Amino acid sequence: MRRALSIFVMAMALTACSKSNTKTSSGSSTSAGTNAGNGSSTATTSAGSNGTNGSTAANGTGGSSATNGTGGTSASNGGSSGGTSGSSCTGVDALAISPATSNVTLTGGTASPITFTASGTRGGSNVSVAASDLTWTVTRADDSDPGTIADGVYQPNPSAGGTVTITATGCGQTATATVTFFLDFTATSVTDGGTAISSSDFSGADGGVVGPKSPQIIYPSDETRFPRNIYKVLFQWKRQGNSLFRLTFTGSNSVVTVYTDGRDPTCSAVANTAGCWQADATTWSAIAGSNAGSTVDLEIDGAVSSGTTVYTSTHETLGFSKRDVPGAIFYWAASVGGIQRATVSDAAPENYLVPTTVLSNSDTVSCAACHALSRDGKFMAVSGQATGPATMNHGLWNMQVTPYPPPVPLQAQFASPSGDSFASFSPDDAKLIFSPRNGGQLLVLDADAGSIIAPVVDGNGAAVKGTAPDWSPDTTTDTFAYADTNGAIAILNWLGGTQFTAARVIAPKIGAAKNAYPRYSPEGDWVAYTNNNTLLYVVPSDGGAQIQLTAANHVVNNAQDANPKETSMPTWAPPGDLRWVAFNSQRAYGLVTNGGTNQIWVAAVDFSRLDGGEVDPSYPAFRLPFQELTAKNHRAFWVQDIRATEDAGPAPDAGEPVDAGPPPDAGTCVATGDVCNLATSSCCDAFLTGAFCGDPGDGGAQCVVPAFQ
Repeated sequence: MRRALSIFVMAMALTACSKSNTKTSSGSSTSAGTNAGNGSSTATTSAGSNGTNGSTAANGTGGSSATNGTGGTSASNGGSSGGTSGSSCTGVDALAISPATSNVTLTGGTASPITFTASGTRGGSNVSVAASDLTWTVTRADDSDPGTIADGVYQPNPSAGGTVTITATGCGQTATATVTFFLDFTATSVTDGGTAISSSDFSGADGGVVGPKSPQIIYPSDETRFPRNIYKVLFQWKRQGNSLFRLTFTGSNSVVTVYTDGRDPTCSAVANTAGCWQADATTWSAIAGSNAGSTVDLEIDGAVSSGTTVYTSTHETLGFSKRDVPGAIFYWAASVGGIQRATVSDAAPENYLVPTTVLSNSDTVSCAACHALSRDGKFMAVSGQATGPATMNHGLWNMQVTPYPPPVPLQAQFASPSGDSFASFSPDDAKLIFSPRNGGQLLVLDADAGSIIAPVVDGNGAAVKGTAPDWSPDTTTDTFAYADTNGAIAILNWLGGTQFTAARVIAPKIGAAKNAYPRYSPEGDWVAYTNNNTLLYVVPSDGGAQIQLTAANHVVNNAQDANPKETSMPTWAPPGDLRWVAFNSQRAYGLVTNGGTNQIWVAAVDFSRLDGGEVDPSYPAFRLPFQELTAKNHRAFWVQDIRATEDAGPAPDAGEPVDAGPPPDAGTCVATGDVCNLATSSCCDAFLTGAFCGDPGDGGAQCVVPAFQ
């Protein structure tokens, strides 16, 4: 039987030692949720007998029947919930509910309930139908909270514009109605010097657009697309001498107005020139939840003081996903010397595998850096160091991902070269494709037993060398970049046993610039990679034109950056209505930082734009807001979040916090060219140059740079 797999490998070595909030449907403001379920946002009540308060059902299924109840509970993750009273009705020929269509304006405060009545026909005659004889459901086409309904009485979500569909089912028939909401929302005014800011402060003359005193929007860039379930976006602009500001977000389903003095703690170092405002969960829901799957227009008005001339910025367009963007992001945080985990909705990351962590085998982690996650998010391969009885020393570990940190060690004695390395899981999580830290021969490993299944060879039997492999999700090809071609992305098929096909290049290096860090999309149809560690590209997984993600690479702070800083190590989000590529980049972050520090950024990618004749499927990138400004973050993996599908249970008692001290590389790493210990040393330049502790040929161990670079 032929068995094929796909592996990515790139031609430069990299070494380094180097909960989701669930949406609730209610009558009050809702925060941005995450991890949408398998249906539209829905709230339901069901007719039945002898019950109270029907239970919630997930994934778009109906709620439990109940009688003598007082209303359905809120729906979660596209599910439904039951809980109204009633008796069975005699069948009717047709069913209708009224009002059939409604248009309602919301302001973000308490919304008035809407009562629906039902009627039917039987034998040509009109008959009334009791609301309690029907099952009522309210849905949206996106993941915003739709509100709740019970016995035909609908309580809207007061903080989201858009259209909901009311469905009544019973008496052998189904009827629907629609309600279209427009949200006119004003965010809570902040104060400037103790005085509240309001619309009256902007009553002065119109100073026009794009004048010398007009605020200049810096971040986010025009045409950026955001997950609807992110919210800590820090809007940044140049003050141009103004002290009062009005931000207006106008979409087809809402107008959201924010009054601010532009003062935010994050921008305190540049407060004299920069205006900043960070969206809270409620305001972001009003903006993105009302326009999920669509766009808004943003303008910023500025005034020197109350009643003076009002100056208007240029307008920019921002868009949002229709669905919540799911998944957990694991990345190496150099500032803590280990791996952190977060979702796009998190306010801060969690330390998942960091120094001083005591594992279940009683080993204590010293360093955890080069890592890879299985696409289902259940397993993690880590190159790290630990001390203790299990002797997990400077090698490859296979670990089970857990709802709460740390992960559980499964295998730490791989029959492979020791030291920092890259690996990638097969789709069934049973095997690993492994690349040694010195760019040596690739190996197929048994993930459970730790044994070598097959060294990777080409069609002529020659050893295939490279690093940073990635296994295709459909197990049909092995894709890798290897030293022989000096930086090309190639695909290789494993035929089982020790048999491999010849490698086929799908993305040759561009000029003298090497391609590296290939990563399959979850669907397996595209490969993302970096060129010269500064530009992101994609290529069809079966070969074709190399397409630069131009907007993601070059649009920085609403300007074209002709010489982008380091942009590397792409990873794809789990599937959704848009595709998302995360990567580490040293680019500037608005007016807050000038760049030079690697952080995780994300850009939306829409391949349908190529069908329309456009040459770039990407949008400008945004910074993941859960990161600290000074944190150095690399090597993100975006995978399914096991916490979304498994019952995590209560968080364990962590006990007293432990002072971790400085990260391992803060003074203990070895400089390139200096003497090192083959078993325990970490090289300071591992991440930047691929430096590793090895024998340069003179008989002594030193931190050296791989010769194939």
